[in-house]
Amino acid sequence: MSTADHCHYDHYCADQIKRLDGFYGLIERTLHQELVPHMDGKTILDIGCGFGSLCDFFNQLGFDATGIEQHQVSLDAAREKFPHINFIFDNGTILDTISDNSFDIVIMKDVIHHVVAEADSQAFMRNVNRICKNQVIIIDPNPTLILKLARKIIRHIDPECSPKQAIDLLSDNKFRLKRMFFSEVFAFPLSGGYVGPELIKSPFLMRFILKIDRFFLKALNFMKLSRFVCWRYVIVAEKI
Repeated sequence: MSTADHCHYDHYCADQIKRLDGFYGLIERTLHQELVPHMDGKTILDIGCGFGSLCDFFNQLGFDATGIEQHQVSLDAAREKFPHINFIFDNGTILDTISDNSFDIVIMKDVIHHVVAEADSQAFMRNVNRICKNQVIIIDPNPTLILKLARKIIRHIDPECSPKQAIDLLSDNKFRLKRMFFSEVFAFPLSGGYVGPELIKSPFLMRFILKIDRFFLKALNFMKLSRFVCWRYVIVAEKI
């Protein structure tokens, strides 16, 4: 898989890393914190690490996180912001060079939809199984009608991978679903992510909206409706 295979990587530029200091960064840290109770091990490989915020978060908690990334502009920005982290450029074959069982946990955040659409997903996942000792965590946009409409509005085109597709791919490659949950009701679109308009700039409003978002998320979880509304899904799978 190469960034050249996906024309919409040109949505990303080094300056977008500044969003990690705003509302989007707050949402990201909240999501990362939710992963902590599910982590089985200390060494992490973050495939498609982007601007490196996940690696930084977990390294601050005492984990040993390494990031690999194919988009050179994002990787350079990550190295500048987080110089203490081991970031590696992926020319499309880096997974082939990593030894068996090198990492306790493999995380793919906003990556699996690219793998499914742009790569040999089975070969990719065989490598992931070989490298991974304990578990895989997938975080990806949840392709609801709401998300699809929002993408049309901002003219952001991206591949999609449903939770079922991701679970089936994991199952085909000897991973067993341990937990799945959904995240973000309306906080994420208000933050703009990396490519949408930033609508919230006030720190007070950021914290207030995030609290309200968490309240509605709990209500949706209780009613078993979160999969139809939330913006991202999280899958935790253990190696069989």
